[in-house]
Amino acid sequence: MRKWLFVSLGLLGWSINALSDSSIEGLLNTIEKKSDLSEKTKLENSGFSTIYTRNDLDMMQVKYLSDIYKYTMDGYRLSRYGLPDPLMFGPVPFSSSMIRVFIDDQEITTAMYGSGMVILGDLDLGFADHIEVYNLSTSFVYSSEPTTTLIRIFSKKADRDAGGSFKGIVTSRGGSTQNVQYIGREKETDYLARISSSYDKRKEYDTSKDDLDRDIKRYNLLTSIKDETQSILINASKTNKGGWIGPSADASLDTSTISAEDIHMGYSKTFDDLKFSLSYDGLKDHTVYEDTPLFYYKGTPIYRIENKSHSSAISSELKYTTQMGDHHLITGAKYRAKFINFDLIQMNGHDITQSGLTRQSVGSLFVEDSYAFADNLVGTLGAQTSHVNNNGGYESEEVQMLRAGITYTNDQWTSKSFVFHTESYIEPYLIGSFYMSTAYPEKQTLDSIAQEFKYEDGPSLYEFFISYAWIHDAPYVDTNLRVATANGITTHLSSYLQYTYHYDTINKISLAYRYKEIDYSGYNKEFRNHQIVLRNQNRYHKFDFFEEMFITRSEYYDDSGYDLTLGVRYNMSDNFIISLKGQNLLNKAENQTISRFDFTTFTQMESLKIPVQERIVMLGFEWLF
Repeated sequence: MRKWLFVSLGLLGWSINALSDSSIEGLLNTIEKKSDLSEKTKLENSGFSTIYTRNDLDMMQVKYLSDIYKYTMDGYRLSRYGLPDPLMFGPVPFSSSMIRVFIDDQEITTAMYGSGMVILGDLDLGFADHIEVYNLSTSFVYSSEPTTTLIRIFSKKADRDAGGSFKGIVTSRGGSTQNVQYIGREKETDYLARISSSYDKRKEYDTSKDDLDRDIKRYNLLTSIKDETQSILINASKTNKGGWIGPSADASLDTSTISAEDIHMGYSKTFDDLKFSLSYDGLKDHTVYEDTPLFYYKGTPIYRIENKSHSSAISSELKYTTQMGDHHLITGAKYRAKFINFDLIQMNGHDITQSGLTRQSVGSLFVEDSYAFADNLVGTLGAQTSHVNNNGGYESEEVQMLRAGITYTNDQWTSKSFVFHTESYIEPYLIGSFYMSTAYPEKQTLDSIAQEFKYEDGPSLYEFFISYAWIHDAPYVDTNLRVATANGITTHLSSYLQYTYHYDTINKISLAYRYKEIDYSGYNKEFRNHQIVLRNQNRYHKFDFFEEMFITRSEYYDDSGYDLTLGVRYNMSDNFIISLKGQNLLNKAENQTISRFDFTTFTQMESLKIPVQERIVMLGFEWLF
């Protein structure tokens, strides 16, 4: 471990000292940074945001959303089914329905699970120009859905990336990625066409049966056509993956597979102050799990589960934006219809009774007013009401969202204070599911307050953020290993303190401390996590360097982690780039703890501890033509 630390600190010190060697390089970096920022509109009043510029993505060699989402307060996790699921808990396949993901201002969603994170979490992001991440609810300009985190991905454009490219990556575990894309412009319209194939081979873990498998093979097609007033987006994937642990109580399986096909087709058009969008999202999946047994259901041992389903969502939204004196008003309406069909649900080869839910529709009306008390003082008040209608004899309900805040800025200071009230509705795959202790659980209500301060002094930026949330009717796993509604109130405290020093416009080093505390009423337990992140990125002549150390500490699990990442990119010419990146090089990263239960003895087993980030080295090249 000392050897790796000395190597990383040596690289860090060498790359910092090298920055003073070229004033011409600094000028080129300045021009490049301005090009990045000209592509975005970051309004402090829109929410608590972090922007990853094109230079950030290139230097950090970002491949998946996990490379970005690990910096959020929730961190990154996989569910027991191997699905990208930062908010995972218990036996539920996917719990992160309030994480919203957009590509070119079009939400990628799923009718079954409610969020596009389940399909985009492990998608190769080589098409991304920059990414914006918003914590808690954002302005209705961006999203009118119940949200804990909003991710906005913007694709590359011809003004910077015109032409074709071919990129290949191989990994130390035998995985590989290949993609080819072409970006062009006709008159004032940008277009991008991209095809990618990836095999994400991950470490297998020994059990009493076959090794646990969560490898992923994915084929993806992405097409984006856009100008200043309209955009068309098509994203389609075919995926085969190991199903990981799934519903197995003891995490020991004979068979574990998931196959899926998904597609998004969307169109948006802006007419002066009016914006209209229409989209279709489809998902088809097939899962098989076998064990002896997987678990017991109503006293019966379950040896095999097979599920085939297809679902689709049609979404339409109309937004109107206007300025009335010092008032900036946004009003709108949104409607989403979800269609769910289970072609097959079997336990032990026998059909089981289905929930009866085949359709859910959500209609919403919202309004938001941002009032400018002065040029540097803005107050915001927004409200939304939604009607959720379920068929199959399940109840319909009303859910509301409120957000209010005030933002102050001057040459050096920024202060943002917000309060939120968010009610979330139940996603279709949970209604009537055998994962749940009741057919239709209570909706979850989240009330929170948040404060952020920023202070900028020349090349130095200081940031402090804190939020406190009260969660009513939070889900938890009961003694029957089913998801129930907790009595009482769950509280959630999140905070971070960060210092960033900019050597120049794109080269920087940052140090952050994050703290999270959850008092979970369902378990009557407190979870406390600490995290320190040191990150440096800089360009020296034709080299881009990236060094990072994650130090984590979980008080509840009494576990510490040290995740060292090192990366370098060499621009051999204007048309050829070679890259090398190693993650979790110390093999001591934070562990994700997965509980296990032995049904033969009816006792708890030793928990399975899996690194959140596996140790892996990636070698890549990119050819531009």
